[in-house]
Amino acid sequence: MNLDHQPLDLIEQRYAAVLLDARDREFAWGQYDCALFALRVVEARRNVKGLLPAAWRWESAEEAARVLDSLGGYVAAVSAVLGPPIAKGPAFATVGDVVLARDPSPPSGRELLTVCNGVYLVAPAARGLSAIHRSNALVAWRT
Repeated sequence: MNLDHQPLDLIEQRYAAVLLDARDREFAWGQYDCALFALRVVEARRNVKGLLPAAWRWESAEEAARVLDSLGGYVAAVSAVLGPPIAKGPAFATVGDVVLARDPSPPSGRELLTVCNGVYLVAPAARGLSAIHRSNALVAWRT
């Protein structure tokens, strides 16, 4: 869907609704995790349903890692759904864009999908959302 034909305030209202819904949700692999949260944001901003690929099904961290590895990793898996990453890099991500980030909390080196919300990236936490500074951004995709 071409976003140029949608009023910006409606796009932002749908985005805000996803964030508000997320604030009281509990993290659950395959139901409310970083990948599914990011796709919900994209669906809301684009006003579409059904972006979740059939292969993106898991019930644990181990299953999610196996699925993503089988799809070529986060970048390949997300690019297959959203198209190529932002060519100029994640520094050019704007509010609502999907961002692959390095999780600053232990265990080190872990990556997760987040959504740009200005200076911070947001992602599901044990309950609600966590904010991660965007200096942890690795790759970004336009929504």
